[in-house]
Amino acid sequence: MPRRPKPKNTLSAGERVALFEAEQQEKQKRLSSGKDDVMIASEGEKIAPARDEAVAKKAVQKKLPKPQHATVRVDFAIPLGEVKPMHSMCNGPRSYGADISGIFKEIGVPFVRFDCTDTAMSARAVDISRIFKNFDADPSDEGSYDFECTDAYVEAALLSGAKVIFRLGESKDMLEPERKLPYIEDPDVLSRVCVNIIRHYNDGWARGYYHGIEYFELGGLGGSDGGFDRYRHVANSIKLYDENIKVGGLSFDGFGASAKAFLRYCRKNRAPIDFVTVDCFASDPEAVGVEAEKLVALARELGFGELEVIVGKWSYIDGDALSGLSLERALTGAADGGEIRRKIFESQRSVKGAAFAMALLLRLSQIDGIKTACFYDAQPTVSPFCALTDRFGTPEKPFYSFKAYSELYRAKNAVLCESEQIEGFLHTGIYADAAVSDSGEGVVVISSFGGCGVIDLRLDNISDELYNADIYMLDGVKNLTLCDSVPISGMRKRLLLNVSEFGVVMVRLH
Repeated sequence: MPRRPKPKNTLSAGERVALFEAEQQEKQKRLSSGKDDVMIASEGEKIAPARDEAVAKKAVQKKLPKPQHATVRVDFAIPLGEVKPMHSMCNGPRSYGADISGIFKEIGVPFVRFDCTDTAMSARAVDISRIFKNFDADPSDEGSYDFECTDAYVEAALLSGAKVIFRLGESKDMLEPERKLPYIEDPDVLSRVCVNIIRHYNDGWARGYYHGIEYFELGGLGGSDGGFDRYRHVANSIKLYDENIKVGGLSFDGFGASAKAFLRYCRKNRAPIDFVTVDCFASDPEAVGVEAEKLVALARELGFGELEVIVGKWSYIDGDALSGLSLERALTGAADGGEIRRKIFESQRSVKGAAFAMALLLRLSQIDGIKTACFYDAQPTVSPFCALTDRFGTPEKPFYSFKAYSELYRAKNAVLCESEQIEGFLHTGIYADAAVSDSGEGVVVISSFGGCGVIDLRLDNISDELYNADIYMLDGVKNLTLCDSVPISGMRKRLLLNVSEFGVVMVRLH
């Protein structure tokens, strides 16, 4: 039977969306286009515009409207390689009085990086000064080293299924900014100590192991030049011992001038470098992405074609909670008795913090050169930064963002996924990615960070073998809860999703 013609005054949901877009673009055609104001905070810095041009555009941006909807397109016919292992952790799963190995296994944490790793006595486990306690001791003597505490942390991480990024150096804790870090002054002694630590974990030295740890990061080495010369000295020694080890550093505060100067130094002085590590405490995922792209571009410009960027520590810092203070001052609690500090840590555990976490993972995962990002922190009873669980190991909101990303990662095969931006509007606040498993099932993950209320999800070139879409929601009430299951067979290749301003959506196609 021939299909009856559609009445002239009847519009589909998609046509109504298209009409709305056209009307809004016409209204705003005289306004300059631009991105939302972008903010980044690093240790000891105020949250400030990450790009100079953002200041000039700020007045114009305030006039730009926020779109009411966003379009996310997934094309299952365009493969993009494998999903990146972005959902790594800084510290854990074992810490003083807690072991959240089950949480790590459920998420499938790919890497664990150790930094500010504490025991009950606040001794920095994994720091050089914790392992090689007497700087005047003989670095060649096995008896000069105490590996017991650090061994336990490393073993717990490996047993959870994660790989280890081993930081050789000293921890700079934002909660103790005045703490003076201990340094081994003699670079030759420092090099011998670092090499012997590697020998312990990879070659059985000093009743050690054969873990095959690949990444050894240098950070907190001391030195008036920021540790650049000391880095070169130690990195060369490590490469002479084992050229297959990946060495890098230096755990910079953000993607800015210091990290870029380090790359230029390594090129000029032919210092070995396989990866660079940066810390990132931010309020806007788009800002982080822009600055990360600039650092990767510089690395390629300098000829570091295979250089990896590792975000060694990152967390959400609510710019409104800072009240104009520097992050360092706000975290000490000196300004107001700790009220700002309380707001910062509460926001990290909220659905807003969870939405930021997913948005950042998705934004960084789509930048060539980014290896992974280590969420700070995963020590429930020790660190107030632990937004993964509460102090008893019960999942907080961000846990469910990591769980959703792990589903994307397990699907493995990334496909083209684009969140379209509308000219003349602010950034939609929508971030998305999609993947297909070897068995043919699909996963789409979307984060709304201050985003639109309606998402038009368009599924192009979807397999005829996929019949249903299960929709999971993370918001202020739901914790990645299955909310609906709809058929997608026949002509239905689109889904209109109503989302919260801050939240995460996962769509499983099967």
